[in-house]
Amino acid sequence: MKKTEFGCNTFTVSDEFEKAPYDTLYALKEMGYSYIEASAFGQYSAAALKDMLNKSGLRMLSLHCMIEHLESWFDPITEYVENMQAGTKYIGCPVLRGSMRTKEGYKTEAEVMNRLGKRLKKRGLKYVYHNHNFEFERFGDVCGQDILFEYTDPEYVNFQLDTFWIAFAGLDPVEYIKKFAGRCPVMHLKDMTDDEDKKQAPFAPVGEGVLDFEKIILTALECGVKEFLVEQDVKYKPQLECAKSSSDTIKRILKI
Repeated sequence: MKKTEFGCNTFTVSDEFEKAPYDTLYALKEMGYSYIEASAFGQYSAAALKDMLNKSGLRMLSLHCMIEHLESWFDPITEYVENMQAGTKYIGCPVLRGSMRTKEGYKTEAEVMNRLGKRLKKRGLKYVYHNHNFEFERFGDVCGQDILFEYTDPEYVNFQLDTFWIAFAGLDPVEYIKKFAGRCPVMHLKDMTDDEDKKQAPFAPVGEGVLDFEKIILTALECGVKEFLVEQDVKYKPQLECAKSSSDTIKRILKI
């Protein structure tokens, strides 16, 4: 199997990063991560973050940015990414605005995403949408995620499927990966626990929950997924320990 790199969304280690940013990035590199996805780095200049990434040996594959922020501050955000020179490929929309979670709202938001994605393409960046579970709520015979799929232009907008949230919505991540084949270049890998004691925080490190990640990852590779990102929203043990557990599982599956 061709070597496939994988990365980590910084929300997974947010507390550690706040305390010791460089040490945290270095620890991720030592675990086998090749890049990060930034969920929030506004407190650092592009030069400062570039220096930390260079010293740790990591790249910044992706940056999550709310759609309204990208609309309002498109130039400053893209210039920040360009000035960092950290190998960034994607700008991700982390969640849909609450006011737009209607059948017509999804269509309207898809138009906004198309416009933003067209502008990003001119800057050498790709726009992807990251799902939660609410996108799978149905409006008659269609759900929000399917509306976004239909009304976004694949030349400008694609998807960052999240394994946990698909499963949390009661659907099969493997089947959704197949459905989105060719339109999901990057994925979030996130496991789900069935432990009754953790129902308030059902997130788990990859390989410690109930999802079949060997099947998920191998199917994703067959369907055109190029990059994988670990994300764990809530942790029930130390953050770096969770990140290490996830990386160990992924390396085993990818035979790294």
